Amino acid sequence: LYKIRTVYLVRNASFSSSYNANEFGFNLQTYGLLNSLTKQTEYICFVNNVQPKSGAKRAGLTNGDILLAIDNMRIEQFKTFNDIVKHVKGK
Repeated sequence: LYKIRTVYLVRNASFSSSYNANEFGFNLQTYGLLNSLTKQTEYICFVNNVQPKSGAKRAGLTNGDILLAIDNMRIEQFKTFNDIVKHVKGK
């Protein structure tokens, strides 16, 4: 069974000297699927490679979790994978 949950991740420079404060401790694996009806690309973002002792691990993220939204923006609102990554990194 899948359950939808909200997870908040915050960068924290004081957490650990071995942890890069500019990262959340996971990778995104994104697939773009072409919708045959609308001819638009739809993105599915999976959490991958959750690092031990990271903010992502402490928040309960696990490999294979699917991101539905980031900062209340549904994944479908992003035009490209790079837009998703930029938003996650805060750039």
